[in-house]
Amino acid sequence: MAKKKAVNKKPAAKNKVATKKTAKKKVTRKKTGKKKPAASTISAKLEKTIEKDFQACEELLRTGAGRNEWIEKNCKRMKSWQEAAKVGDARGQVLYGLCYYYAHGVKEDEKKAVEWFTA
Repeated sequence: MAKKKAVNKKPAAKNKVATKKTAKKKVTRKKTGKKKPAASTISAKLEKTIEKDFQACEELLRTGAGRNEWIEKNCKRMKSWQEAAKVGDARGQVLYGLCYYYAHGVKEDEKKAVEWFTA
Protein backbone atom coordinates (compact mmCIF):
# COMPACT_ATOMS: atom_id res chain seq x y z
CA MET A 1 0.00 0.00 0.00
CA ALA A 2 1.33 3.43 -0.96
CA LYS A 3 1.24 6.35 1.48
CA LYS A 4 -0.68 9.44 0.43
CA LYS A 5 1.02 12.78 0.62
CA ALA A 6 -0.68 15.41 2.80
CA VAL A 7 -2.09 18.17 0.69
CA ASN A 8 -2.30 21.71 2.08
CA LYS A 9 -5.77 22.99 1.32
CA LYS A 10 -5.30 26.49 2.77
CA PRO A 11 -6.17 29.38 0.47
CA ALA A 12 -3.24 31.28 -0.90
CA ALA A 13 -1.87 34.13 1.24
CA LYS A 14 -2.46 36.40 -1.72
CA ASN A 15 -6.21 36.16 -1.22
CA LYS A 16 -5.94 37.06 2.47
CA VAL A 17 -4.02 40.22 1.73
CA ALA A 18 -6.48 41.32 -0.90
CA THR A 19 -9.50 40.95 1.41
CA LYS A 20 -7.92 42.32 4.58
CA LYS A 21 -9.27 45.74 5.54
CA THR A 22 -7.20 48.22 7.48
CA ALA A 23 -8.74 50.59 9.94
CA LYS A 24 -7.93 54.21 9.25
CA LYS A 25 -6.80 56.22 12.24
CA LYS A 26 -8.22 59.66 12.70
CA VAL A 27 -5.35 62.12 12.64
CA THR A 28 -5.73 65.22 14.73
CA ARG A 29 -3.37 68.07 14.19
CA LYS A 30 -2.47 70.71 16.64
CA LYS A 31 -3.21 74.19 15.39
CA THR A 32 -0.03 76.12 14.84
CA GLY A 33 -1.64 79.52 14.55
CA LYS A 34 -0.48 82.37 16.73
CA LYS A 35 -2.12 82.78 20.08
CA LYS A 36 -4.50 85.67 20.20
CA PRO A 37 -4.61 87.73 23.36
CA ALA A 38 -7.84 87.77 25.28
CA ALA A 39 -9.06 91.27 24.44
CA SER A 40 -11.21 91.67 27.54
CA THR A 41 -8.39 90.84 29.96
CA ILE A 42 -5.96 93.63 29.13
CA SER A 43 -6.57 97.32 28.79
CA ALA A 44 -6.38 99.14 25.46
CA LYS A 45 -3.32 101.03 26.67
CA LEU A 46 -1.55 97.81 27.65
CA GLU A 47 -2.55 96.21 24.34
CA LYS A 48 -0.99 99.12 22.44
CA THR A 49 2.22 98.97 24.52
CA ILE A 50 2.60 95.20 24.10
CA GLU A 51 1.95 95.32 20.35
CA LYS A 52 4.43 98.17 19.83
CA ASP A 53 7.14 96.48 21.91
CA PHE A 54 6.62 93.09 20.31
CA GLN A 55 6.80 94.50 16.78
CA ALA A 56 9.98 96.43 17.63
CA CYS A 57 11.54 93.30 19.07
CA GLU A 58 10.53 91.20 16.05
CA GLU A 59 11.99 93.81 13.69
CA LEU A 60 15.38 93.21 15.32
CA LEU A 61 15.23 89.58 14.18
CA ARG A 62 14.38 90.57 10.62
CA THR A 63 17.36 92.91 10.43
CA GLY A 64 19.73 90.44 12.08
CA ALA A 65 20.28 92.56 15.18
CA GLY A 66 20.16 91.01 18.64
CA ARG A 67 17.37 91.41 21.14
CA ASN A 68 19.62 91.68 24.21
CA GLU A 69 20.30 95.43 24.04
CA TRP A 70 16.70 96.22 23.14
CA ILE A 71 15.39 94.28 26.15
CA GLU A 72 17.96 96.00 28.37
CA LYS A 73 16.91 99.48 27.18
CA ASN A 74 13.20 98.72 27.54
CA CYS A 75 13.07 96.53 30.65
CA LYS A 76 11.45 99.44 32.52
CA ARG A 77 8.24 98.20 30.85
CA MET A 78 8.75 94.72 32.26
CA LYS A 79 5.74 95.12 34.62
CA SER A 80 3.49 95.63 31.58
CA TRP A 81 4.97 92.59 29.87
CA GLN A 82 4.52 90.55 33.03
CA GLU A 83 0.88 91.62 33.35
CA ALA A 84 0.16 90.70 29.75
CA ALA A 85 2.05 87.40 30.06
CA LYS A 86 0.09 86.35 33.13
CA VAL A 87 -3.27 86.79 31.37
CA GLY A 88 -2.07 84.67 28.43
CA ASP A 89 -0.96 87.25 25.86
CA ALA A 90 1.60 85.42 23.69
CA ARG A 91 3.51 88.63 22.89
CA GLY A 92 3.78 89.48 26.58
CA GLN A 93 5.00 85.96 27.30
CA VAL A 94 7.79 86.29 24.75
CA LEU A 95 8.87 89.72 26.01
CA TYR A 96 8.72 88.66 29.66
CA GLY A 97 10.58 85.43 28.86
CA LEU A 98 13.33 87.43 27.17
CA CYS A 99 13.82 89.37 30.42
CA TYR A 100 14.64 86.08 32.16
CA TYR A 101 16.73 84.86 29.26
CA TYR A 102 18.94 87.95 29.13
CA ALA A 103 18.71 88.72 32.89
CA HIS A 104 17.38 92.25 32.55
CA GLY A 105 15.22 93.33 35.47
CA VAL A 106 15.22 89.80 36.90
CA LYS A 107 17.77 87.14 37.78
CA GLU A 108 18.87 85.08 34.76
CA ASP A 109 16.83 81.89 34.62
CA GLU A 110 16.74 80.05 31.31
CA LYS A 111 14.28 77.51 32.68
CA LYS A 112 11.75 80.25 33.52
CA ALA A 113 12.41 81.87 30.15
CA VAL A 114 11.53 78.65 28.33
CA GLU A 115 8.42 78.25 30.50
CA TRP A 116 7.22 81.69 29.38
CA PHE A 117 8.15 81.03 25.74
CA THR A 118 6.11 77.82 25.71
CA ALA A 119 3.20 78.83 27.96
